[in-house]
Amino acid sequence: MAALSLPTNPNLEQMRKQARDLQRAVRAGDATAIDRVAAAHPGGRPTEAATFPLSAAQLVVARSYGFPSWPRLVHYFGVVAVYGRPGGASRDGASSPDGGAPHVADIADRFCRLACIDYSDDRPDYPAAARAILDARRDLTRNHIWAAAAANDVDAVRALLDRDRSLAGREGGPYRWPPLCYVTYSRVDPTVAESSVLAVTRALLDAGADPNAGYLWGGLPTPFTALTGAFGEGEQGPGRTPRHPHSLALARLLLDAGADPNDGQTLYNRMFRADDDHLELLLAYGLGRGDGGPWMARLGRDALDTPAELLDKQFRRAIAHGFTGRVRLLARHGVDVTRPMPDGRRPIEVAAA
Repeated sequence: MAALSLPTNPNLEQMRKQARDLQRAVRAGDATAIDRVAAAHPGGRPTEAATFPLSAAQLVVARSYGFPSWPRLVHYFGVVAVYGRPGGASRDGASSPDGGAPHVADIADRFCRLACIDYSDDRPDYPAAARAILDARRDLTRNHIWAAAAANDVDAVRALLDRDRSLAGREGGPYRWPPLCYVTYSRVDPTVAESSVLAVTRALLDAGADPNAGYLWGGLPTPFTALTGAFGEGEQGPGRTPRHPHSLALARLLLDAGADPNDGQTLYNRMFRADDDHLELLLAYGLGRGDGGPWMARLGRDALDTPAELLDKQFRRAIAHGFTGRVRLLARHGVDVTRPMPDGRRPIEVAAA
């Protein structure tokens, strides 16, 4: 049975309710519910529907979402409680990304929200609005490490870290991100000097920032990492979520510092066009190899694709969309171009079709 996709902003109580509803439906003899159990429970169709236990319903719910057991699903939501951030909300509407009111009273927080892409409500005019705030209030970076990072203010970042090195990894600002993410998701100035961006990033890394920092957008499994922010793009396209103006240099610095190249969200965001500079860099640093890094360790094998699966998905999409350069690139890095696709067809058949 194909796994269902988790809804945006899921929580454990939703899953518990689904399990209770499923138990009641099975006990009432609902044919659809019984068929769901037959498809997902290792024991198959329940023999005593009238006494169908909650534990069995929980297992069915967990397996429906791709988790092998209810405890593994509970573990996942424990990780979401720490790293999950709301997704899909309007930046200026009543349901804002940080759960606040439409108007953000803190000017530094408002600057950060407009300066950074957040994959919820990104508009091409936001960076200019952020620059206008910064021009009017040059002091807003003085005591706000997250605004200083988003503004690429080298002097402010260094001064703040000199006073308190722990700020390098402290979550805060409107998105509850660490400062490193405000650097990589910032699009405040397309003409910003590469030296300023890299100096801010190095200062944070030297003070202990985690190069694998990130969050779970909408509580969904694939993490949006600092690397994801540097590479940019995605479903909204480069107009709304452009890559960082110094994307490759910034990504290389993170990779040199230990960022895991098996970044599934980057691969997804950059799969819509044939440009392969992100893939070339990630492959050079080990994409497709290794154990999946710290996010795989946190979330578990049932939540994320393995490194090999990440490459396989890239290959399948490249075949389906005629990205011949990407096919060649992946083939040079060991992807088996003869192995049958999930539907049983050979890659050459898919390409011909």
